[in-house]
Amino acid sequence: MKIKGIFWIFLSIVIQMILMKSNSSIESIFPFLSGVPVSSSTQLENLTLLYWYLPIVAMSFYFTGYIRDHLYSYGKLKLVRNYNKTKWIVLRFTNMMLTLLGFVLIQFLVFYLSSIYLEHSFNTFTFTSEIFMLIIMYFLTLLCLFSIQLTLELFITPQLSQLALNMYIVVSIFAAKQLYTLNAPSFLYYFLIPNYNNGFRTGLSHFHGIEKYLIHYPIGLLILIFLQIGIVFLAAFKIKKMDIL
Repeated sequence: MKIKGIFWIFLSIVIQMILMKSNSSIESIFPFLSGVPVSSSTQLENLTLLYWYLPIVAMSFYFTGYIRDHLYSYGKLKLVRNYNKTKWIVLRFTNMMLTLLGFVLIQFLVFYLSSIYLEHSFNTFTFTSEIFMLIIMYFLTLLCLFSIQLTLELFITPQLSQLALNMYIVVSIFAAKQLYTLNAPSFLYYFLIPNYNNGFRTGLSHFHGIEKYLIHYPIGLLILIFLQIGIVFLAAFKIKKMDIL
């Protein structure tokens, strides 16, 4: 099952690369880091959202049941033998983080190789501080989102937690656009975590030369770090109160 999941994630990344590279309005070696432009037409926004969202929803399906299913199988055997619950849950989050890192590295590799062999743009790529921050924000945002999904599994079924997370992702992207058009207070954007890994919405990427941001990325970075720590603490607290038998 996990092998099939990895295959579908890889396939979704390849499809994302083909769709994004065929879109002339997206000019970047790693366009998924830029995400969805907020100052674009509705049609372009919807298409870009679809392209950006493909691997994320595939990863979300992969991580469905990552805690709940393991907890009531092999994990249950460990915990009934007085295995430390906090240690167990932290190890699950660590395992998820390393797996996610592998998926993100595959995503970068697919786009980088496509630029070399299909676009011959090897000499045009320069690793800058902005690229570095885009990578950090992209990975940490996904880490927080999937950590939320895993933590929700301690309260509701894996299927409902996966559904809730994906609804939150899609609603957050569209809600940010609506708040932008209404000139809403800037603090509201910080409740919409999926926007944190969109370079167009943090000012780290520019759409047709437009320099705007909804999320000030240094603040967003701190929020992601503290949020991740808080999620792990919440999960550890919850599992301590659970009756595994």
